[in-house]
Amino acid sequence: MREYIHTNPGEETRSVPLFFTVREEGRLDLDGSEVLYLVGETPVGSACVGAGVLSYIFVHGYVLEWYAAVADDGSPVSRIDPITDEGARARVRALLAGRHPGLQVCF
Repeated sequence: MREYIHTNPGEETRSVPLFFTVREEGRLDLDGSEVLYLVGETPVGSACVGAGVLSYIFVHGYVLEWYAAVADDGSPVSRIDPITDEGARARVRALLAGRHPGLQVCF
């Protein structure tokens, strides 16, 4: 189990060595369990070739407790269990492909 601190859509999050912006936070049903995912964007490119945006989906895992606590900054915190089963990951990828075609799904 791990804790996930929710970020408001459009809010930039920085971590070394990159930063990203959450575009959407979503949940989907997988075999009777709820799965939390984010659609994020990260700027890519350089001054030489121009800049662009890399969009992707990051699947945090199964929701154990939704808004179970509050972080120091007042953000809600949920308890999440990572998805490690490859069959479950494949089903999540298939479900998300219908909602967000063409985006890479990361776990």
